[in-house]
Amino acid sequence: MRGGAGKRQSENGDLGEFHTGPPWGRHADQHWRASKPLVIQTAVNKVLHSGTFFMVKYVFSAAIAGMLMVSGCQSKSGGNAEARVIQQNIGSVNPYLWRASLDTFDDLPVATADPIGGLITYDWKAYAAAPNERVKVTVYILDTRLRADGVKVSVFRQEKSEAGEWTDAVVDPETALQLENKILDRARLLKNSQLG
Repeated sequence: MRGGAGKRQSENGDLGEFHTGPPWGRHADQHWRASKPLVIQTAVNKVLHSGTFFMVKYVFSAAIAGMLMVSGCQSKSGGNAEARVIQQNIGSVNPYLWRASLDTFDDLPVATADPIGGLITYDWKAYAAAPNERVKVTVYILDTRLRADGVKVSVFRQEKSEAGEWTDAVVDPETALQLENKILDRARLLKNSQLG
């Protein structure tokens, strides 16, 4: 026996080796490993403990850059929010006409919106100024380009009878044309704000 090693008898009568002194000999590394806390090696730990300063600096920089990118996505201020919405691909229709249509009729409740087919249907709404009258609008976006004939608006109007039933009423044909022009003006404004 060397270095404080000895034999002792266990409860079942077997002789086992034990160490009383410092860990010398062929099992020294096992004693040292057992006294270290267990660290689960992840990819980041392996890079950080590889010993190269460059790798530590690289991983730290990448982590900071990732946090900044994520925090930038959650920003509530700054920039042109309307133009950022346009950057997303909206189906197979012109994104400026789509956004402008939603903005123009933002006070009407949306019944259905199909960005691939280019159809927005708004539900009926009665205004406080004329409680016995309600309107409904359907917008068709017909082109992927920003053109004057790329949008068509249909306006529906109903009036309430004395019996309380809604009946269809005549709509001035100029109303739809004026609304189409309003959508086109808004779409041009959105496009210019994104470019400029």
